[in-house]
Amino acid sequence: MKSNWVFALGLMAVLAVAAGVLWWTRQQLPPNPPASGQRVHSADAAALPGDPSTVALPEGWTVIAAAPAATMTAEEYVLGGPLAEFYLKDKTEVPKLWGWALETHGGAKALAPMRVATWRLVLSGGLHDAGVLVADADGGALYKPDNAAVAIGWRNGSCWLQRGELVLPCHRQAATLIRALLWFHRAQTVQALSEAAWTVETAGVVEVNGQSHNAVHVKGGSGGEMAVVYTDIRQRRVIGVDVGMLTKGTEAPELGHLPSRTKLWLADLRPFGGAVLASGLRVQVEQADGLAVEDVQVHVSSVEGGGKLPAKAPALVVQSPLSIGVRAGGIGLVFEVGSHDKFGARVGEVLKGFDRFWMMGQFEAVEAFGPVGTPLDSAVQLWLTPLNHLAMQTPGLQPHTKPLPADAAVARKVVKVPLVQVPAALQQFMAEVEKAGHKPAAERRATSRGLAMDNSSALHVVVEFEVPLAAP
Repeated sequence: MKSNWVFALGLMAVLAVAAGVLWWTRQQLPPNPPASGQRVHSADAAALPGDPSTVALPEGWTVIAAAPAATMTAEEYVLGGPLAEFYLKDKTEVPKLWGWALETHGGAKALAPMRVATWRLVLSGGLHDAGVLVADADGGALYKPDNAAVAIGWRNGSCWLQRGELVLPCHRQAATLIRALLWFHRAQTVQALSEAAWTVETAGVVEVNGQSHNAVHVKGGSGGEMAVVYTDIRQRRVIGVDVGMLTKGTEAPELGHLPSRTKLWLADLRPFGGAVLASGLRVQVEQADGLAVEDVQVHVSSVEGGGKLPAKAPALVVQSPLSIGVRAGGIGLVFEVGSHDKFGARVGEVLKGFDRFWMMGQFEAVEAFGPVGTPLDSAVQLWLTPLNHLAMQTPGLQPHTKPLPADAAVARKVVKVPLVQVPAALQQFMAEVEKAGHKPAAERRATSRGLAMDNSSALHVVVEFEVPLAAP
């Protein structure tokens, strides 16, 4: 998202199946989504192996707050009174529908400055987060969380993670989220979908969740995508988007295992300047097995036109030289492993126990080796560390929550190596640290943080080594 390597280790079989699923034909529109209250997956904290000790969350951590209530409806905005019902017959009527949708969302003059826009968002439900999205209806987006060290970028079908100087391939959750947020922006600016870059495959009326909606199946764009855009029969505004896999042959290799489909449902219209936009979004993800995962709610607090985005996807940067820094303490989830050869299976066991799609993308897996002075490949632990402290609000985590150590000085290096060679590469790095005049701290744990995976030929992982240093 390429993938977060620890996630891939746990769910490799599922991903392989997902890559081969063709979820759409030109004549087939999506079935009804599950009702918003339906819960398909559940997690049982008791099923997770681990230690029972708990640590309370620090005081003062951010609590998710709802966005302001909607202040108007699309019908209230339209001048001249309520609209009559319009049922789309075929794709020749789509230009007329786009024109009406454009007016319902504020008109061409109001929406033109929003083609590139900056959104202030709060996420809740299956994913706890808050941050700023800059999106370009032509195919670019960048989401920067407030409290996390990793930003998510998208440009024309390529996804990347920005982590300081590193540029990493996306894991599946990140790619799913940024593409959903891009479509949330794109669908409401409307005019981009009416341009030559997009082809209308089919159009008509479909039943969704017990209601009739106009549906336009589009394909193309600068990144080669396909989606069904739903509009309201009466109000004619965009109410939802069903986003499919990328068009065959256009997706970047690391995106081959995107979920079968992502469904977006827009709500709570509010005026933002002259535009009338949704201040609420519900994101549903459907796996290849047809099961949905728990929803993510997106709340918009502000939108303004403009914003800066990379003109193209940056080149990957997956290695960094030795550096000295501080390792801050915190809290995370701690599980005993034993030895390195059991690490992958243990990660898969833990993630399967949680059974939450979005949670898996909010944590990084750290392999904590035996304390310095003991055999390196002994007493190995798995630390799941949150990218954003809001992730610790996920239900079921507290029984496995423990304090993680702080170190005044650590030696760091990011490398790309075969997975099986991680312990040997760490041993080599420790020798490099000592050659540079530093001494590893006795009885402190050296760690390997999984950042990304490349399985295009052999299973290689991008990991960040950290070796605690003794005081000079």
